[in-house]
Amino acid sequence: MQGDKLFNRYHESLLEDLERRVYAISLVHETLMDTPDPSKIDLESYMMHIIDFVRSSGIYRGDIHFSTQLQHGLLFKMDTLLSLGLIISEIISNSMVHAFPESGGEIMISGFNDQETAHIRISDTGKGFPPEIITADADDSTAAGGGIHLILTLTDQIKGTIVFSNNGGAVTDLTFPV
Repeated sequence: MQGDKLFNRYHESLLEDLERRVYAISLVHETLMDTPDPSKIDLESYMMHIIDFVRSSGIYRGDIHFSTQLQHGLLFKMDTLLSLGLIISEIISNSMVHAFPESGGEIMISGFNDQETAHIRISDTGKGFPPEIITADADDSTAAGGGIHLILTLTDQIKGTIVFSNNGGAVTDLTFPV
């Protein structure tokens, strides 16, 4: 509501980041209203909402394609889905801002779970992570930036592990107990 009073692009960017994060949280609550069993929420439908919002947020004006390959019936409790939605939203936004400086590309989201562990991969066809992101850890993530710090903190909250790597672009592998 106060965005039109900002004179500094940095503050405007912070406000946009905050808006995106609040929206990811509100999506969980909206999804709960449409779910027959609110104790578990389907990741696939939630991700479609996150992707649509991030795509329409104006973060990047280029031609970015999204693809998803999520196991049908990936169901999570609300608190896990909330953290997961914020993590994925942050990673997608970072890809849109940093991976494709001059032209478009593709962002892929895949996921499945085995009996005890969920596996989520977010990758892009962009320029890849800088070295400080690949070596980032929760104890000293401030050098990598606030978004990475948020991702690492939320990963700890869901008792997960996250690995950043480069393989034809940035690759983020997230695993956590179900």
